[in-house]
Amino acid sequence: MRVIIRRANLQEDRLRLIAFFHEFLTPNSDERRFDWLYQQCPHGVASAWMAINQEDSQLVGAAAAFPRRINSAGKEIQGYVLGDFCIHPRFRSLGPAVQLQRACLEEIAAKSGAICFDFPSDSMVAIYRRLGATPQERLLRLAKPLRANRVIASKIKSRRVAGGLATVANLALNSRDAFRGSNRAEQISRHEGPLGEEFSKLAEEACHEDEICVAQTAAYLNWRYRAHPFAKFEILTARRAGQLLGCLIYAKEGDDARIVGLLSASGSDLTRNLVLQCVKFLREQGVMTIHAAILASHSYVRLFRSLGFLSRESCPVVIYPSSGGQSEGNNGKLRQWFLMDGDRDS
Repeated sequence: MRVIIRRANLQEDRLRLIAFFHEFLTPNSDERRFDWLYQQCPHGVASAWMAINQEDSQLVGAAAAFPRRINSAGKEIQGYVLGDFCIHPRFRSLGPAVQLQRACLEEIAAKSGAICFDFPSDSMVAIYRRLGATPQERLLRLAKPLRANRVIASKIKSRRVAGGLATVANLALNSRDAFRGSNRAEQISRHEGPLGEEFSKLAEEACHEDEICVAQTAAYLNWRYRAHPFAKFEILTARRAGQLLGCLIYAKEGDDARIVGLLSASGSDLTRNLVLQCVKFLREQGVMTIHAAILASHSYVRLFRSLGFLSRESCPVVIYPSSGGQSEGNNGKLRQWFLMDGDRDS
């Protein structure tokens, strides 16, 4: 078998890619997802590559790069998050996979100053290693139990006994967070409707000089969270005298919830208060566990642990060209990447 790699035409190959992803990658692959993810992002239109079996023109693999504007030391540079990498089960050898991802990385590398990142599966790491892009960062999942009902019910057969134990355990969990709380000078509330330009200003202030992060403009946030084709996100804002100082973005998924985005322009106390208020809201709604995924090297990990979040599993993060997750700024200080769950491709 000989595989050829070519750029996909997002109009002519649209339905073919949607069907391929639906069969082999995600049941969420449909026309709405494709149009939103590939063509509607305010940071630019995606690029995609297809691996074709030359003998019968069968589609055996696909991969994509989604444009992201990256803030680095007050400057915007071209970035990409890689995703939708998929190989037909009958052709899952390293050969076609390496060919496909090499085409993607080589085109990005040819763009001066461009940088990309990915959250690969463990099996995908082998492909990156073949291409000289060894993961040097990890995205760490942290979890905080809010209610004990589910855990206790799984271990205690008697409903009556389990209910009594859960009531006591829930009171203990709640009292710990009440003790962690602090006097707040800011007002924290849910934000309804579209996000205005004040969120663009917040994003600029929240990405510190020693950080590299996705440019979370109002247009980007509206696209990423308000216009998402199948997921529903909630946004908490922190204001002082009407001025927007921070926001937290989360999604409920059954009995669980995920914090996927966090912007703060006013230090760790405001960040703590945003997280604690999110915990309070979700506990009142009956959520059992809240999760957050953050780069393991970032200072937010310590903050979340201080609020009762426990470390769980982690997944590799590839940054290409590789810099170990860090880049040296003009002042000689190392700039650290800040990535969360919301920075994935979809």
